[in-house]
Amino acid sequence: MAKSLEQHFFGLVISLLLVITCLLVIVLYLINAAPLMYITCAIFVSPIGIYCLKFGKYLLEPFYQLSAMVESIRLEDYSLRVKPSYKTGIVNTLVQEVDLLADIMQARKTQYDQHVFLIYQLIAQLDTPIAVFDQHGLLSHGNDAFSNWCQTPWQTLKSTRSDKLGLTLNSKKWQFVDPKYHEKWQLRQSKLIMQGAVHHLLVLTDVEQLIKKTRQASWQQIIRVMSHEINNSLSPIKSLAQSLQEIPHTLDNQDDSRQALSVIETRSDALLQFVNRYAQIHQPLTIERTFFSIEALLHKVSALFQQAEFKFEIIQVSFNADQLLLEQVLINLIKNAIEACVDRKPLIYIRVATNDYAQRISICDNGCGVNNPENLFVPFYTTKENGKGIGLSLCNNIIEQHGGRLTLTNRLDAEGAEAEIRL
Repeated sequence: MAKSLEQHFFGLVISLLLVITCLLVIVLYLINAAPLMYITCAIFVSPIGIYCLKFGKYLLEPFYQLSAMVESIRLEDYSLRVKPSYKTGIVNTLVQEVDLLADIMQARKTQYDQHVFLIYQLIAQLDTPIAVFDQHGLLSHGNDAFSNWCQTPWQTLKSTRSDKLGLTLNSKKWQFVDPKYHEKWQLRQSKLIMQGAVHHLLVLTDVEQLIKKTRQASWQQIIRVMSHEINNSLSPIKSLAQSLQEIPHTLDNQDDSRQALSVIETRSDALLQFVNRYAQIHQPLTIERTFFSIEALLHKVSALFQQAEFKFEIIQVSFNADQLLLEQVLINLIKNAIEACVDRKPLIYIRVATNDYAQRISICDNGCGVNNPENLFVPFYTTKENGKGIGLSLCNNIIEQHGGRLTLTNRLDAEGAEAEIRL
């Protein structure tokens, strides 16, 4: 069994004293010393032994102090400091290094405590129920929304087991004890390290409330677009109707009346078309996928736009999609790209490739870029003076019904925009 440093040291001191004592006894025996001489030698050897033992304790004292200090650091108590017994040497260096380590750990703990405090402050401000459980599954922290969810202040539930609160940890995944909560609530989880222990942060999201907010935002967007277009049509209709009421019914002004009625009819037809298009814009399409040459299709489409210069990089020649619908999408995207180059000659760069198991068509222009990317695919939203706001929404609908995705972003390598079709 391995011995400690103290056992080694005191064992060595005792061994040396025994050797010295034996040697003195042998010498005294050989010279036939008197009993008084034996007593004198014993009195002489005893202080040496006591001094060696005290010196050993003095020598080991810094290690006991350092051990106590390291233990306090482990317990996150950084107030204890060691007064060095030696002004120089390896022991003094060791004491200074441990003191420096304690200072660093204290600074880190202070910074960490500040972060934890900010996290708790943030949790308290959120309307979503949030709870923190320790490594034993006991409630450590919560917010007011979690108190409402439990119908009890979370402070009174502190250190309560999670299963008593309707939550349980199974196979490293948190779940509701009652399955009915899965229909209304979504449970998200993450881990936090606090005070050297793993804690679990749980966020409960009300699915019904989330759907309600999303639906409300969608309706608000629809109402804004429809209100804008309907007002644009009703305002001139109302103005012309008022003018007709003020015009005397004579033979001389019949032409003016017919012209005003014609304008009213035109605007009414436009308004009717708008409502019908809005109702049909997201109707299901019949997708007929075939393999065709994307290179031939691109050259066919680009031939429609003589005012632009095209550059192609076609890595994948064969393409699998509905050729007629994809042609309509390409015409709309290229037309938009050319219209974005208002003060310069349009330069359209088209790249076709396959990566990440997807077919990609990238259309880059040298125009003015995208000003409001958030509303690009909102039906009837447009930034053009005479635009209808239908093209991009139709393109997006076609690509989505292919099971793909259409994105339109500003270029990072140069001025302009980039539309990408991913199927």
